Amino acid sequence: MKKFKFSFESILHIRKKKEELIISELAEAQTEEHKILGEIEDRKLKISGALEYSKHNIAGAVNLGIISQTRSFIEAMKTQIARFNLRLKEIKDKILEIKMRLNKALVERKTMETLKDKKWEEYKKAYNKADNETMDEISNSKRQPEKKV
Repeated sequence: MKKFKFSFESILHIRKKKEELIISELAEAQTEEHKILGEIEDRKLKISGALEYSKHNIAGAVNLGIISQTRSFIEAMKTQIARFNLRLKEIKDKILEIKMRLNKALVERKTMETLKDKKWEEYKKAYNKADNETMDEISNSKRQPEKKV
């Protein structure tokens, strides 16, 4: 009997590659999300540092210049945080869309693999049946005495 060959092997291979590409795209988006979260955290730390600095400098005498600079700096940091939060929302939406595409690609690949497994089981069944018939013929031919002419 001929060797097992899945007729849709090339399609299965393409679906696996598509899945790998989507996974790498998801990884890139998640990396960008973590980077933005780090930037937001950095800005929050800068705000905390600025507030601590102004508290220590104001302890003695009130300096309007320091207060004004601190306030401007904090407002600038809050503006940056707001921009980063907008970008973060965009990235999260993108990640959600990529995850949906990945889920669809996984389903498509699993469907092809299930079909391949079913075809393999059919092949094994047919192969075993043919093998058993061959063995039965061999054993039957050995049991029957040869006829003399």
